[in-house]
Amino acid sequence: MAGVRVQVNGDSIRDFSLFFIQEGAPQQMLTVMAGEQGILFPMISNPDDEIALQDDRTFRLGLLPLEEFQDRINVGGQSQTDPQTFAEANVTIVDNDGVTVSFSQSVYTTQENMSLMITLSLDHGIATDFYVDVTADLTPGAPLAYLSLSTPVNDVFKVNFMASNSPESRSFLLTPVDDTKSEEPDEVATLSLAAVSDGRVAFGSNAQLIIEDDEGFGDVGFRVESYTFMEDDGVGRVVVDGPSNFPGGIFSVQISGGPGRQPGASGENVDRNLTSFPAVVTFDITNDDFALEPMERYTLRLTASDPIIPISRAETEILIVDDDC
Repeated sequence: MAGVRVQVNGDSIRDFSLFFIQEGAPQQMLTVMAGEQGILFPMISNPDDEIALQDDRTFRLGLLPLEEFQDRINVGGQSQTDPQTFAEANVTIVDNDGVTVSFSQSVYTTQENMSLMITLSLDHGIATDFYVDVTADLTPGAPLAYLSLSTPVNDVFKVNFMASNSPESRSFLLTPVDDTKSEEPDEVATLSLAAVSDGRVAFGSNAQLIIEDDEGFGDVGFRVESYTFMEDDGVGRVVVDGPSNFPGGIFSVQISGGPGRQPGASGENVDRNLTSFPAVVTFDITNDDFALEPMERYTLRLTASDPIIPISRAETEILIVDDDC
């Protein structure tokens, strides 16, 4: 029960009635006995309504001799006062209920090709509308596009809450950009609450957003199983095929095997970084001007820095034919 301490100044030799004299005030009346100097007048007899964001309410509290109460308090539906027998004071009732906005989950996980519903919840009812901004602090290289209840600006959502006597929840839809690149690491963003329109609103903890890459890598490998070059070609060229959504920079091609002269040192990286597919890998062929040499045979091997990436055609055979007469 909420109340207000009232001090009656002077010698109280008569009984008084203490009551609100304003329409809309709590319907309360208290008899102040002669001689009482300080009394607690109950303002609200009902339990705390636990509804936050209510405006302060100010009412007039009146003090009137008890025997005159019935005659003076309500005449023709209007509260009456007599300056000679009536004292009054303002009483303000301040709402002390707070409200907290929280994410419904601490971690949200989705894939690039799937939208995700983000839900915000209140822990109390509210007496007035307000909004909060939800911001997404993104990792570099992880752009997001959104569909939501309102148009986002610079990765900010404005989520509106409407007045309600009970706690409510509001949701908005988040749709990541599907960039069609494969084998990307998870993209991580921090969702936080900011810029509330009412300073009495508190915020819960931030939430983490994890966006998983949903593209498979597909086949990677040499285009053909064997290439034949003439010694005086000077340069050998082979083709490596792979998906167009290749992230780049994780494959290398090495020369190995074969007797005699090789088109490069054994184990040499011919093309360390393949940045797109199809990729053309080149290497030098030495023309020594010696005739009647046997055909030379070598192997090109394709390797990946990440062992989980499948390579379906990892080797190709290189044949170098002596063309000197």
